[in-house]
Amino acid sequence: MLWLFLGIFGPPLAVGFFFARRQARLDRAMDALDDSRREAGYVGPHVPGPY
Repeated sequence: MLWLFLGIFGPPLAVGFFFARRQARLDRAMDALDDSRREAGYVGPHVPGPY
């Protein structure tokens, strides 16, 4: 019975974990690029450009 559940739910969960891990790495990389606001001590909402 365990093998049946692993056969049915294992591959979708593995794919989900793979893409979640990939997204986490991408988020960390993008956060490292956008580190200037934290270095400046910025604490308010970030509004890009004039409206």
